[in-house]
Amino acid sequence: MEKLWTKQAAKYTTSNSKYSPSKLAALYAIELLHNKDEKKALQLYEELQRRKVMFYLPGETAMALSIVEQILQGCNKRL
Repeated sequence: MEKLWTKQAAKYTTSNSKYSPSKLAALYAIELLHNKDEKKALQLYEELQRRKVMFYLPGETAMALSIVEQILQGCNKRL
C-alpha cells in the first residue's frame, strides 16, 4: 500500500475529492480499511452523502456510493 499511496497520490486524491465522488470513495476505503480510522471514514461518507446532488456525473456518484456501501457491509459482516 505504501508504494501506491505516495504523498503525491494522497495530495491529488484529496484535492480532487471536491469534484469527484470516486475520489471520496477511495479516501473512505483507505481511511477505513488501511488506516483503521472509522471516524474519518464516517466523515468522508457523510461528505459523499451531502454532496451527491452536486456532482456532475450521476453514474459516477451512484458507483461511488455503491462501493462505499459494499465496503461498509463487508466490514459489518466481519464484526
